[in-house]
Order: sequence, then C-alpha cells, then structure tokens
Amino acid sequence: MPTRYLKPGVRDSGRIEAVQSPDAEILYYRLLVSVDDFGRTDARPLMVKSLCFPIRLRATADKCMQWMQALESAKLLILYEVDGKPYLQLTKWDNKPRAEHSKYPDPPTDADNRMQMLPVTVTETETETGGNPPAPAGEAKPMVPPCPHEQIIELYHRTLPLFPQVVKWTPTRIAKLQARWREDKRQQSLAWWEQFFKDVAESDFLCGRARPQPGQKPFHTDLEWIITQGNFVKILEKKYSNNRGQEGPRKVAL
Repeated sequence: MPTRYLKPGVRDSGRIEAVQSPDAEILYYRLLVSVDDFGRTDARPLMVKSLCFPIRLRATADKCMQWMQALESAKLLILYEVDGKPYLQLTKWDNKPRAEHSKYPDPPTDADNRMQMLPVTVTETETETGGNPPAPAGEAKPMVPPCPHEQIIELYHRTLPLFPQVVKWTPTRIAKLQARWREDKRQQSLAWWEQFFKDVAESDFLCGRARPQPGQKPFHTDLEWIITQGNFVKILEKKYSNNRGQEGPRKVAL
C-alpha cells in the first residue's frame, strides 16, 4: 500500500464539510489509506470495521454502515452491489494505480451518474473558496432521499403477514435494501414498495402455495431473499407470477 497524502484543500472542501458526523469524516480519512489503487474496497460493514478501525471497540459494524451512508449522501463515495456482494468506490479518485486492474469489480453502469473522476481525495483540487464544483448545465441531479428502512419493513409485515418476521435488521440486510432503494428513482417511494409486496403476495410460488415437485418441500422465502439483487429482478420481471411459473420474463411497466 503506497503512502498517500492529503493536500490543504481538504480543509475547505464543501463535500467534506457536508458530512455532519465527525466519526463518518474519520472513516473517510481512514478509507483513503485503505482502499486499493482504484479507490475501491469491500463494503461489508464487518470488513470496513476490521480494515479501518481494527482496535476501536466502539466503531461497530452497524456504525460503520451508518457512516458509509453519510459519506455517500455527501457524495464522497458510492456503495454498489455486484453478484449480491457490497463494494464501495471513493468518488473523484485520482490516485495513479500501479496495478492494471482492481481486484474489486467495477461499479455498475448506473453508478457513473453518481461519480465524477476528478481529483478531490488524495489531491484535493476543488475551488479554493470551498463548496461543491458547479454541475454542468442540464446535469444537476437531486440527492437520493434516505431509505426508510423501518417503514418498508412495516409494509412487508403488513402485506405479507405469513412470511417470516424481521427480528434483526443486520448490516448486510441494510446494505441490500439501501441498494434496491437507490438504484431506481421509481423505487424511492413507499407506495411503490407496498405494490411490490402486493405483487409478491399474489405469487403462489413465492408464498409457498404452489405444488412442489415430488420429493421437495414447498418454497418459502423472506424479506432478505426478496431484496437480494438477482431475486428482486426476477420478481420485477414477473418470473414468479402465477401465469408464467418460472419460465422467462415478460415486459412489464414499472
């Protein structure tokens, strides 16, 4: 791991100033010296805790997840998921990589809309007066509203009362629901999630009402399975609807 330096501009960075939590800001500085040459690392909260706070007991995995979300809200990093595993990418990363490829997967294409590969981390070069650089005309993007985890869980319990109840909302589950909420503007609505759970309730297969294959038990699922990326997409594509079974997807209006 090469030695990395911060330049004085970090003191009046508008993005860093937007971070309300001192602990989240500390995490950011520790990530700067922990990520790979491409500004990426494993975003599982336990991994971030062990990487950045190996001897700080109060820096729990749950708190690391909250601090990462605060840094994402300030546009200092993005959280993304590939094959069901969470990763993070520091935004505007300008470190010159020694390796040809990162050992972590590239962010999905849609993440490009939330990244600007300009120097602000290792070499801070925002405007000298501080503040965020002005967005190009016609490219201003609204902030993603915080994911209302508790309200979505409540909708799940109310709409699918026979499904397993959520007892512990773990950092892994937090990351998965946060990713589903963030990846599409239409999914940033409680009304959307209520209809989504109603669609799940109509599926005989997902609700364990379908006749199983000989020698197999009826299929049963839970909220974590539903919001896992691959399963979530299949539900949106109606692969589990009663008139499609588990065959191919059909086009749907979302």
